[in-house]
Amino acid sequence: MPFSGITGMSALAHHITDNGSAFIFYGPHISSTLDGQLGQMYRPRQEESGFCCGALMLALSRFKDPEFKPELKEYDYRQTMLKKTLFPEREEILAANNPEQKITEKALIRIEEMLYEYLRATKTDLKVERIALLGGIIINTDYGVDDYFEVMNKKHF
Repeated sequence: MPFSGITGMSALAHHITDNGSAFIFYGPHISSTLDGQLGQMYRPRQEESGFCCGALMLALSRFKDPEFKPELKEYDYRQTMLKKTLFPEREEILAANNPEQKITEKALIRIEEMLYEYLRATKTDLKVERIALLGGIIINTDYGVDDYFEVMNKKHF
């Protein structure tokens, strides 16, 4: 999630040469075991599978608790903001045939919304000729055998 906000986007703008170009690559990641289980993977030299994206899978596990309410914790800001950001999508995520895939797709949509909001807010700082955006979902596989990128740009700026 692009939690650096408008300030971070403005800072990025000041690192691009006048009339230059920028390339922004964005999106969450998810894993798939060799037998097709999403949200988990086996890593080299580890006998047990682990979550990927761990932050999204942790949020998903919390969303399954009917009593869960996201509250901001300064000592775990990024994770609590991730949960708070995706919480309005909770019911749709949990009702999906594959909640691991759905939470990843919802994260991509929210990342994209935030990114475009930041770009609109900082367009006077962006003294560039063009900005290229490539959004999608990175798919990691067991033991680092292969990784993939599914292009899923949803908007145009």
